[in-house]
Amino acid sequence: MIDALRTRPRLDALYRGDYQPLRKLLHPAVLARHARVVVLDPDTAFWRRPEQLVDWASSADGGGLFLHDAQDESVYVPAEVREAFEELRRVIQPPSRLWSMPYFFFNSGLLAYQCDRCDLDVAEYYLQWLAAAPSKYTTGKPGLWFGTWTPEQTAYQLIFARMDPAARPLGGDYRIGYGRGSVFNHFLWLQLIRPASLEMLRALVDSLPRGSGRLR
Repeated sequence: MIDALRTRPRLDALYRGDYQPLRKLLHPAVLARHARVVVLDPDTAFWRRPEQLVDWASSADGGGLFLHDAQDESVYVPAEVREAFEELRRVIQPPSRLWSMPYFFFNSGLLAYQCDRCDLDVAEYYLQWLAAAPSKYTTGKPGLWFGTWTPEQTAYQLIFARMDPAARPLGGDYRIGYGRGSVFNHFLWLQLIRPASLEMLRALVDSLPRGSGRLR
């Protein structure tokens, strides 16, 4: 980790501070013992075999996979967010390099990628930009992307936008929130503790094969 952060002072400072989610970005990219990683949050559940992930893991496909929300982006993405990402694209995208961001509502609750495609310099550039960003980008609804509690997710979003070949969305079988997906849910905390969500999870646990010991 020292070597990885030696030339990335803002990432280093954030890593040494109290912002725990940064480990979800740095540890897989730097410390993984395999060329490919799958990163997922603890408030998640698989309802059946994730064939798309399994196929990706055994393929030669160099593109990543990412989760995204299904909200209507034409309605719910503020103009300031679009403006900010355009500024970042101009800063981060070198000439002739691919840039692909099909969804603004990117979510890092489930990601799959090759470690050598996870460019941490992009995260460092993002933190530099964020330190000088005007409040119109960092407060109110734009704070969902550029506030103090989402630098890990937005850094991942920008890294995935720069991946070549382009990263692909996981699609509608992989859901965010309590409306059950056919393959996967990332519940998010407030929706995880809803009674309906807990009942869904209880049914999932009850359906798991039981070994010789008692499942508690």
